[in-house]
Amino acid sequence: MNNQTPTNSLRINILGWLISLFAFGLGFYHTADGLKFMKPLGTEWGAYIVAGLISMFLLLAYSRAVSGVKTALLFYVICASFNFVFNLNSFYPRMLGKTLLHEESKAINDSITIHSQALQNATNSGVITIKNINEISKKRDEVVSEIINSNGFGIEAKSRLNEFNNLIVNQGGTAINSGSYKIGKTDQDRKIIANIFLQLMNKSIQSLLLGDKNAQVAITLFRNDSIMKDLVQRKTLIIDEILENDKPVDEDSAVFISQVKQLKELVQTHDDVCNEVNTLNYIFVENGKNKLLKLNPINPDTKAELLYPKSVYLGKFNHTLDSVSNRINKKDTWGILILVLFIDFIVPLGIFLLIRRKDNDDSGSNFNNGNTRISFIDKIFGKKKPTTF
Repeated sequence: MNNQTPTNSLRINILGWLISLFAFGLGFYHTADGLKFMKPLGTEWGAYIVAGLISMFLLLAYSRAVSGVKTALLFYVICASFNFVFNLNSFYPRMLGKTLLHEESKAINDSITIHSQALQNATNSGVITIKNINEISKKRDEVVSEIINSNGFGIEAKSRLNEFNNLIVNQGGTAINSGSYKIGKTDQDRKIIANIFLQLMNKSIQSLLLGDKNAQVAITLFRNDSIMKDLVQRKTLIIDEILENDKPVDEDSAVFISQVKQLKELVQTHDDVCNEVNTLNYIFVENGKNKLLKLNPINPDTKAELLYPKSVYLGKFNHTLDSVSNRINKKDTWGILILVLFIDFIVPLGIFLLIRRKDNDDSGSNFNNGNTRISFIDKIFGKKKPTTF
């Protein structure tokens, strides 16, 4: 015997439909948001048209499924599956965008550090035969660092430059004239002065390298080693800035876009250096004959992962699906998957089971009029009269 009054049943049906419609509304909005980057019909507003079409078909299928049409439930599941993918592409980058950027920044930081050391080892190997090349490079870096970070081109920087000149002259090179440069008053002034002296010192060192038996290889290695060292300094500043910013992507979108752009430029410079260095062939003598040895100091497999920062593609299906697959063991990934499942499947199907009941189903018993137990499948697919309100 069913103890529910018609009024209570009507209230349950209305409440159930309101909850389902609220879930459908959330699904509609985030489906449109997840489709925006594709610009259906040539505009972002086209995403709302496509999302509306899916939602209307989903609502029709759901209402017919509640009324007892078995096939309608299949169409509802298909529409809900589309919504699930599009909703995931909306929630995932919005909620985890900054976390993904942090993780990628750390990976790029580690790779650049490893590759910089590998390039430095190649540069300091027997390819370059100039004596004291390491000490000369060290003094050059000290001059630049002193100008930028301390008191500009002051007494200490001039002292470091004199030490650099002494080493260069001892190798038969040309000393750098300190000129009439004054102490930089601003950070920008000091950076300009430091860059001028860096170029002059590099030119002086390269003039020595021209006498090396592997002149072109030596010059290329030295030049790229200098670029990589500068890259290490820049990546420290860029990545530290990224890691210090914990604001969600939506709250700080302009900064996020700027950081991704800087990271992309950083990686591109890194890849250009790696590609050029890996093509070098070192000439060595064996049994009186010249032979070529491919240096290839940078691991190409590791480097290939950094061709472009994946964060450039944030909000696109290829990035979302690949990232979810790679981070499937992370709790925050599962949190978003469960959230989307809850909105698109669990809530509507739960309400479906609650409001779609057979007329002779006794809510206070597990049995149907004392006969066979009502199965879960029967609750879903059993025949009943259409529910109205």
